[in-house]
Amino acid sequence: MWSGQRSLRPPPKDRVALVSGPVVKEVVSRGASVKFGNGIVGQFSLTLWYFLAESSQSPTIAEISFRTDCIRGEIPRRASRRSFDLFRVMQLSLVDWINPNIFQ
Repeated sequence: MWSGQRSLRPPPKDRVALVSGPVVKEVVSRGASVKFGNGIVGQFSLTLWYFLAESSQSPTIAEISFRTDCIRGEIPRRASRRSFDLFRVMQLSLVDWINPNIFQ
């Protein structure tokens, strides 16, 4: 047992019940990267969620994300700005891919 495991256990008097919902298959693809400068590299991941109750072979939800490592807990200003700029360009250029009515 690792030290943090004890804190995850509910008190004995509390009842815990599993909650069921839709069956979802999650597929994560990794491997693409981008150099932001100053030795900072961002790693991309593409995550697709398939709701298995639906007959479509297309994912219901898709997420693209990237993360960067830090140097001694910090990211140099230039690399931070490039990271932010990439995030904004992705956010603005992919807006047409969003379906705001998907869960209504």
